[in-house]
Amino acid sequence: MNPFGVGMAHGKIIWFGEHAVVYHHPAIALPLNEHRIHIKMDPSSTTELISPFFNGPLETSGFEGLIALMKRLREILPLGDVTIELRSDIPVGAGLGASAAIASAIVSAAFDLTDQPLDAGTHFELIQLSESYFHTNPSGIDAYLSIHDHALRYRKDQSPDPIDIDLDAHLVVAYSNVKGSTKEAVEIIADQMNVKKASKLVADLGHITLGALEAIQAKSLHVLGRLMNEAHALLKRLGVSHATLDALTKRALESGALGAKLSGGGLGGIMIALFDDKTRALSFQTSLQNDGFSHVFIKGLSA
Repeated sequence: MNPFGVGMAHGKIIWFGEHAVVYHHPAIALPLNEHRIHIKMDPSSTTELISPFFNGPLETSGFEGLIALMKRLREILPLGDVTIELRSDIPVGAGLGASAAIASAIVSAAFDLTDQPLDAGTHFELIQLSESYFHTNPSGIDAYLSIHDHALRYRKDQSPDPIDIDLDAHLVVAYSNVKGSTKEAVEIIADQMNVKKASKLVADLGHITLGALEAIQAKSLHVLGRLMNEAHALLKRLGVSHATLDALTKRALESGALGAKLSGGGLGGIMIALFDDKTRALSFQTSLQNDGFSHVFIKGLSA
């Protein structure tokens, strides 16, 4: 047993294929290595969570996924009560994979505290246990990205394929200041899936992902932008966009973006916009920050 345990995990962006990935269509996801969850775990007399969004006994937090995760960790590790100190630069409910990253970092900290080896398969399964409470029918993409640091093509229940992305372009990532709910969004689409029209829209999102993979290989930025616009329109028709996200995508296009769309669960959360000119990307970022959008950053797409 070590004096304390530490764990760290990063967030993610889904570029193409959110929601469709739940139904075994492909998705493209990018790691956010610069945006992380940090956990310090200390032995204690009670299990407490100290975080930006809750301070107190974990059992009273309402975070059923984390409660179930800690219960399972005690079953497989010589782990007692602990204080879990959480630091984060990933906003919760933004579609950036915060819940998976939190679970991932907690698992790492617990194994570090108890000085036990942790393999990737066990790590993934434990994150998915927590995610099953936060999201209905989690695809596994958030869990997988929290422990891997490369872009990938992901299809549910298949081995992910790393992909090389080397584009002279940038994504502006903007949190809408509206907390999204992946669980609610997944349920909205699930309720429609017995209707042929909705099933086709989801399949169309999968086809867009395949087109995006070809465009990435061909370095066709304008095609990628067009596909982003098409994907947002489909997600809006499925009922998982939000008025603020729609306004942000429109503003991005008016500011010179090649394409823009919601990313993640939707109903709030983040918007991503593709720029082939960094000066325009920086100008757009600054204008959003000046208007009070709290989390806006740029992710480069070069190797």
